[in-house]
Amino acid sequence: MKVQYINHKGKVIDFISGPYQVTNFDDIFTVDYQYDKTLRTFGNKDPISKKLNVEIDSFGWKEAMNDLSDISLDDIVSNSNGRMYIDDYYLECVINGIEQTGCNYMLGYAVCVLTLTCQDTTWKKESNYTFYSTNIPSINGNIKRYPYRYPYHYRATVGSKSLYNQLDVPAHFKLTIYGPVINPSLMIGENLYQVFIDLEKNDKLVIDYSSDIKKTITKITGSGMKINAFDNRNKEARIFTKIEAGKQLVSWSGLFSFDITLYEERSLPRWT
Repeated sequence: MKVQYINHKGKVIDFISGPYQVTNFDDIFTVDYQYDKTLRTFGNKDPISKKLNVEIDSFGWKEAMNDLSDISLDDIVSNSNGRMYIDDYYLECVINGIEQTGCNYMLGYAVCVLTLTCQDTTWKKESNYTFYSTNIPSINGNIKRYPYRYPYHYRATVGSKSLYNQLDVPAHFKLTIYGPVINPSLMIGENLYQVFIDLEKNDKLVIDYSSDIKKTITKITGSGMKINAFDNRNKEARIFTKIEAGKQLVSWSGLFSFDITLYEERSLPRWT
């Protein structure tokens, strides 16, 4: 079983191997959706906190406590979520509380209660798909028009593959497009995803719709600079549309590579 916290910099705290050991995580597996009388729906608009009991059993427990504090503080200072993993499922959260409830200098151990706070209480599992450039330019002519009166035409697509959403429901996604490419666009099923932007070699464009509360489009340059590209999206297309369940045809020019991450979402991690 995997029980880990990974902060936004990729630093790991493993809670089932020394010196850390989870002693009680019942609260992690508790679901409590609040009913909104105004919207007449269940959900949590406010952040939710959960408790995790941990024992640090080592004569180096002071160093382990410092590591725990430093790794969690990185997320707090940068205002970034880490991830609490149970096997392949994770909860986006921060460790914003460490309460030391006991320690023994002679025997070398400490006991503490961690507070994990999250805005989105959904547990997620990722499925990743890669589509490679064919390096074959589109054929001139054979212009194809699409509905909804988009302000441009499409040439016959060169790249065409399938994406299989194994869930029974439409899935949130993250789409990462790699340069060089100008105004990248692709069709997934019947939906268009296009951003009017130039990507140089080593640049990438990330369309992040990993949850209902996260809708971002970011250009990341080869030097690591992040540029908000939200207003560069094709505003006549429904770019923040979940990917439908089942087999979906993916079509694009073939002139660029891209990755698609689909998110399985559950109120609790699936028992395996």
